[in-house]
Amino acid sequence: MIASLHCFEPSIPTFELLLQRFKNTDENIILNNFALGAQEQDATLYYDKQGSSLASLRRLDHFNISFEQSQKVHINTLDTYCKMHNIEHIHLLKLDVEGHELDVLNGALELFAKNAIDIVTFEFGGCNIDTKTYFQDFWYFFKDKNMSIYRILPNSKLYKIPEYREFYEQFVTTNYVATKDNLRL
Repeated sequence: MIASLHCFEPSIPTFELLLQRFKNTDENIILNNFALGAQEQDATLYYDKQGSSLASLRRLDHFNISFEQSQKVHINTLDTYCKMHNIEHIHLLKLDVEGHELDVLNGALELFAKNAIDIVTFEFGGCNIDTKTYFQDFWYFFKDKNMSIYRILPNSKLYKIPEYREFYEQFVTTNYVATKDNLRL
């Protein structure tokens, strides 16, 4: 089996950097100049400078970061993308979308219904304050999909979260992995 890697970057300048970085690599790396979300739409991407690693659909004025530059970007759903590219199964879905992780997951409901996603990695933290998503939202999303959530500890070990508790609502960036319940780690 040959693995393929599908990357999504909505920022045009950052996408150009990706194209340069991967121009002489394997054809199994597919670069896409749009974002993923809960529904197909256009949105505004804010940034402080061209190619900024801080580019986001959210504003960061409260960090005294001036996001005076912006561009319109397109958002598609993972379900639509996978249909268009005949992708029937995803072994690893890695999300780092500045608090919009739950939107991407909700744009993949058909894939989850078909049990077609094995593992999801995602961040939870301060970005989720802006998008008004809570750890509880992730907990019930994955519980309903028969998936378990593990916190990735600083020593790279996994800590299984057996039940939801309000204690987990800490908005300090933390990495998690959700896996099918029948998947052995």
